[in-house]
Amino acid sequence: MVVHHGGFFVRRPRVKYTGQLVDYFDNLDVDTMSMFEIIGVVENLKITSGVHVFWQLEDNPLEVKQLKTDNDVIEMVRNLPRDHYLHVYLEEVVHDNESEFRVEVESEIETRAVSESDSEDDEYHVESDTSSDKSIFSDSEDELVSSEDEMFNVNVGLGSKEVEVEGDNDSGHSDSLHSVDESDSDLDCPPKKPKFPEFNRESDLSNPKLKAGLIFASKKILKEAIKMYSIKNRYCVKLKRNDNRRIQVKCKGECPWVLWAAPIHGEDPSTGTWQIRSLNDEHTCLREFQNPNITAKWLAENYFSCFFVDHNFSSTSLKQAVHKDWGIVVPKCKCIRARNLAIEHLTGNHEEQYANLYAYLGELRHSNPETTTICKLDERRFERLYICLQAMKDGFKAGCRPIIGLDGCHLKGYYKGHLLAAVGIDADDSIYPIAFAVVESENESSWGWFLELLAIDLEIENSSSFTFMSDKHKGLMNVVPELFSYSAHRTCVRHLYSNAKTSGVFIGKAVKDQLWKAAKATYVREFQSVMDELKVLSEKAWK
Repeated sequence: MVVHHGGFFVRRPRVKYTGQLVDYFDNLDVDTMSMFEIIGVVENLKITSGVHVFWQLEDNPLEVKQLKTDNDVIEMVRNLPRDHYLHVYLEEVVHDNESEFRVEVESEIETRAVSESDSEDDEYHVESDTSSDKSIFSDSEDELVSSEDEMFNVNVGLGSKEVEVEGDNDSGHSDSLHSVDESDSDLDCPPKKPKFPEFNRESDLSNPKLKAGLIFASKKILKEAIKMYSIKNRYCVKLKRNDNRRIQVKCKGECPWVLWAAPIHGEDPSTGTWQIRSLNDEHTCLREFQNPNITAKWLAENYFSCFFVDHNFSSTSLKQAVHKDWGIVVPKCKCIRARNLAIEHLTGNHEEQYANLYAYLGELRHSNPETTTICKLDERRFERLYICLQAMKDGFKAGCRPIIGLDGCHLKGYYKGHLLAAVGIDADDSIYPIAFAVVESENESSWGWFLELLAIDLEIENSSSFTFMSDKHKGLMNVVPELFSYSAHRTCVRHLYSNAKTSGVFIGKAVKDQLWKAAKATYVREFQSVMDELKVLSEKAWK
């Protein structure tokens, strides 16, 4: 769009626009063009006074039409020239006192021109109409026009004033009269393209300054800037229209703040450049303490460093940090969702990890040949998993005592379940992992399935030399004697102590020490003697 401004129309010796200022606005989308875009163009020129906007028909340069409504814009677009340049002319609104001043100046120019022509024997004739009501653009369609002006068809030219320049000798013009013909060469010059400001995501996103003409690298960055503007300034702005042709953002209620943006013409709207076409940057609403633009995803992204440093960073701490940084109160439930998203990004998504389970088991068998990996499915859904590394098998057989500890625990992930583990004791009296399994629950069936696979991996044919240690879980108390009938099965002292406390039995330090003394007894008589002493201290603990 080529915008001519700084002047007005004259009709003699022919229809011509006197302004010599030209600005160029590139990449306008004719499909979405409306009066909003025209108003935005005028605002970019920073013209403080009121203006009328006109355009000329390409096939009839004597006909000038004014732009008032979207229908006028549609008509202008339909008559788009072949070179795709829309020439628009701006004419400032002239008040009565300004019209009289212009007439006086023209009269003075006429007098000076005549006096100079007498002295130089050159005849110049300058006519100036002193009537302030006469206008080249008629205020009413009912007014009569002379036969000379019938070819000059102006639809609605309000506020324009007529300026007539005549000369008996067209070859001689005075420089002081600023003849219209002298501007022909200037109008034929190619207009300069304006340089619009560009939005830098790295430096500008923390405090966006939105203004008309601002260019964004993509639609996503534009929406990020609008959201950050809303959060930074505590205004509840909302997307009213959001498609590949345009974006409209409005503030809530009756606030006049509104923003229009559209993609640059000729580029892909989903990945191409977008530009703010118009912006009314006036707010009449109050700043808010709650902002729906702060989402759980936004919190997780902007406060990810807090969770990275401290995985136990709570949702309450997140809520306090947001209020301190932005002055906005965020609901507790939104902070909880944000924390879950951040932790999931750190530790991984459970569903995605289960989808990679077969690849993980294959890598284990590749890096540890003869490793046992069994994944049991129930109608193509995960049910159980058993893993026993070959290195753990060989290490237990070669250097560990035949003592196996069995225990299970709850899994706190999204899919829950139980973890079963079998450990041994190495030469340094430290825990030596042997095998583990993930099952649906800790029961007799799951323990039996786990111990059967363990017996095969450790090649336990004669269990008389093995000792199993566990808690008093009902499943284990039945399965171990059934599978390992000749082995010794003992109860963990720590579990005995914990069960006694939960059952209401008072156990002081003396009883606790006596309990551990009985557990460490190495022969029967010593054990019986310690148990007799325990019975004296607490008969309930003895039982």
